[in-house]
Amino acid sequence: MPNSLDLSTLSARLKLLKHPTFKQRYIYRNIAKATQAFLWANYKAKIASSPISAIYLVPLLILRKALYILESKAAPLHAKILSYPMPKIPTNAQKPMVWVFVKAILWAMLVLPCCVCKSLLCALLAPLSGIMRARIYARFLLGKVDMPYFELVLTTRCTLRCESCNNLMQYFDSKTAYTCTLSGIQSTLEALLERVDSIYWVRIIGGEPLLFKDIDTVVEILDSSSKVKSFDIVTNATIIPKPRLLEALQASSKCFVSISDYTKSPNLSVKLHIQKLQDLLSARKIPHSVLWQEATAAWFSPGQIYKRGRDRQGIEANFRSCLMPCVSVMSHERLPKLIGGGGNLLRIRLFG
Repeated sequence: MPNSLDLSTLSARLKLLKHPTFKQRYIYRNIAKATQAFLWANYKAKIASSPISAIYLVPLLILRKALYILESKAAPLHAKILSYPMPKIPTNAQKPMVWVFVKAILWAMLVLPCCVCKSLLCALLAPLSGIMRARIYARFLLGKVDMPYFELVLTTRCTLRCESCNNLMQYFDSKTAYTCTLSGIQSTLEALLERVDSIYWVRIIGGEPLLFKDIDTVVEILDSSSKVKSFDIVTNATIIPKPRLLEALQASSKCFVSISDYTKSPNLSVKLHIQKLQDLLSARKIPHSVLWQEATAAWFSPGQIYKRGRDRQGIEANFRSCLMPCVSVMSHERLPKLIGGGGNLLRIRLFG
C-alpha cells in the first residue's frame, strides 16, 4: 500500500475498501473500539446532564446490563471447566463405557450453561456489531476519518521498571527519560484533532501516567472534545490519585480507569494500593476495572529487541502482520538526542 493516498473521491475510497490491510487496521479496528466505547460509556452521567437523551440511552443501558450479566455468568463457568478435575477411567474397570458416560454427563453439566450464556452474549452483540460496521463504512464513504485508537504517552518514568515491559520502558534511564509538558501535549492533541473527525478510544499510558503532575488537565482536555468518544488511564496502583484527578474523572462521562494487577510478580518490591484505589473510585462512582485477575492470567516473555537483519520490505511485512497495531502519540517536543530524538513525533499512518 502506498505511503500517501488521495481519498478525496468516492471511487478512491471504494477502491481502498478492497484492501485487506485497510479492512484490518481501519474497519475492523474501529468496530472493536466502538464496541469497547459502548461497553464503558457512562450513560447515567450523560442522562443526568441531558435528560432528553434518556429516550435512546436507556435502551442501550438495558442492553449493556444484559451483556454484563451474561458475561459475569459465562466467565466463572469457563474458569470452572478449565480447573475441574475430571475422574479418570480406572485401568481395571469392568465396564469402561459406563465411566465414559459418567464423564460425558459431568462435562455437559458444566459446559452447557457456559455455552448458553456465551450464545446469548453473541446473539446480543451480533446486531450491535452490525450497526457499528454499517456506520463506520458509511462514514468512510462520506469522507469522514474515524481513528480507532491511540496511546497517549505522558511520560516514560515508572514506579515499577518491569524487566520485560511491553511498552519498552526498561530501555529508558534517568538520562533518556521523556516527560511531556502540558503545553506540548495540548498543542499535539489540537493538531491531531484537527485532522480527524472522531477517535473511539484514547488510552493514557506511561511509564506510570499518574507521575505526570498535570494529568487532571489532560483528562479535562480529552473529556471536553466531542471528537473523543472514550478514554482510559492505565495505572499500576502504586500511586494514589490526587483529589484534582479524582474530581476530573468524576466529572467525565466517557473516562474509566484500568488498574493493572501485578500481585503475581515474584519479585515485587513496591507496595500496591489496588483495594484502596478501587474504594476511592467506587466512592465517586468512577468506572474502573482491574486487569489480569483472571484465573488463567500468567506472566509471559514478549521477547527481546535486537537487530534481525530484515530489509525494508521485511520490516514492512512484519509491521503489517501485527494483529494489534499500536499508535503512540507523544508531544511535539523533541526526545533526548541520546535515544535518537530530534524529530516531530506527530506522524500518524492510519493504514499501515
